[in-house]
Amino acid sequence: MAAGAVDHLILPCPIPGTAATVARLSGLTKAALAEDLADRTGDTGAAHPLLMLAAHLPRIAPGQIVVLAQFGQGATALVLRAGQGVADHPGLQALDHGIPESNYLKLLAFQERLDWDRGLRGRFIVQEAQSTAYRNAEALLGFVARREAETGLIRFPPRNDMPGEDWPLADRGGIVATATADRLAYSRHPPNCYGLVDLQGGGRLMMDFTDPEAADLAPGDPVRFVFRVKDIDEHSGYRRYFWKAVRDTGRGL
Repeated sequence: MAAGAVDHLILPCPIPGTAATVARLSGLTKAALAEDLADRTGDTGAAHPLLMLAAHLPRIAPGQIVVLAQFGQGATALVLRAGQGVADHPGLQALDHGIPESNYLKLLAFQERLDWDRGLRGRFIVQEAQSTAYRNAEALLGFVARREAETGLIRFPPRNDMPGEDWPLADRGGIVATATADRLAYSRHPPNCYGLVDLQGGGRLMMDFTDPEAADLAPGDPVRFVFRVKDIDEHSGYRRYFWKAVRDTGRGL
């Protein structure tokens, strides 16, 4: 493929002007350069080219050619042709829900570069067997419950020994039934917020609340579900993920 056939170039680099220089020296004369997102997300490392691609999707038309490149300890370049579905893609809407953080010490604590006081009720994480996470991946990662055929009850964790159907919960959302902002229990981002959520379509589940408005959630508030880190085993580095509830503002994911 000739360089002049490329319509878009996605090349992350923390050094300003690198993508434009590469495009000029490579003959990508008509390629539109993707926003580097430096002012919106900073440098997210290995994930950054995919974030740039998602944010750039609204500028890509069906049939156009996209070069997605990255370098560091080695280099990778993918040549993509946009399909018809790209015209309906909303782009990276998650950037609109970013959380500004002005506390630099919190960043150091999250990266384990700064010791912190966990308090008297600080809990130490017990390592969860990865085999258990693998066996229950559909429930834990996919957030899939079970709707019993006989009673119509929604059960989570699911009971696969009873006749019924899979009941995905991730996109259903729900309504807060109870809410607690616990300032005694250990949390990386206090207070520790949680409560019961009545799920759309049936079922009730105790869930963690997250994001800046978590402490303000109250019974009757609508919530949606997001996939987040549940906890981290500081000895092994094992990260446990699960779904948490955030306020549903009607703006989507």
